Amino acid sequence: MPIDVPWPPRAPSLPAVVTRSAVHLLAPNATAWTYEGTNSWLLGIPGRSGCLVVDPGTQEPRHLDAILTTARSRGWTVAGILVTHNHDDHAPGAPELRRATGAPVYAYDAAIADVVLADGDRIRVEGLDVEVLHTPGHSADSVSFWLPRERSVLTGDTILGRRASALFGSLADFLTSADRLRALSREEPVTLLPGHGPPLPDATAVIDRVVEVRHRRLDEVARLVEAGVTEIGPLTDTIYPGVDDLRRPAAEHAVRAALDHLIGAPVAPVHQH
Repeated sequence: MPIDVPWPPRAPSLPAVVTRSAVHLLAPNATAWTYEGTNSWLLGIPGRSGCLVVDPGTQEPRHLDAILTTARSRGWTVAGILVTHNHDDHAPGAPELRRATGAPVYAYDAAIADVVLADGDRIRVEGLDVEVLHTPGHSADSVSFWLPRERSVLTGDTILGRRASALFGSLADFLTSADRLRALSREEPVTLLPGHGPPLPDATAVIDRVVEVRHRRLDEVARLVEAGVTEIGPLTDTIYPGVDDLRRPAAEHAVRAALDHLIGAPVAPVHQH
């Protein structure tokens, strides 16, 4: 059953209540990479005074003003700014929001963090209990935020709301992260609050679909290698026919990650967008 939130939203930066403690605002940064834009999230308990902002994204003043206005309208002050990963469509608004609120930035990447996150950390604010899960694959510094009381998980770009995300890290890391996120649904369904695309009530179905895509690509690479095609360029041309220049580096890295996964070689992480 879909969550009752219009998708795509009628306009960027319009707040929509998605779960009891999660309010969504779409950043006005739509591109070929970001689809409709980056999902920003305000996490707070109704009737309490503090909230967390996840992925403020763009530095666009209208969007940051919308985040602050939404918080005030719900009686919240911003107590912390959480970043799922240090990519240019998720992190740049964090310093601006910190200057406006005085709230610290929490991130796995020390380059952008006031508080450096580690796997298993807990962030507790005004009745919220958020567990940090290190979920690399899309990037080495990707984290997800698990809200066990309401059974929802914010996955950044590790798992998107519609399609498989670009893979700039290792395929093995991604598959491990996917298994870990899937395990959250072992007893009851988990709501997916992704970094792009619509929020969805069944995280497992989305994760299973994305993992199937990765395994299918891995099988395609294996068959081509067995047939003697081993260079990244020809492999990419065959697996991603017609890929445009913008997306080609990501396609090539995904192929390289699959190839290295087959031979057990490490993949050098790539910082992208």
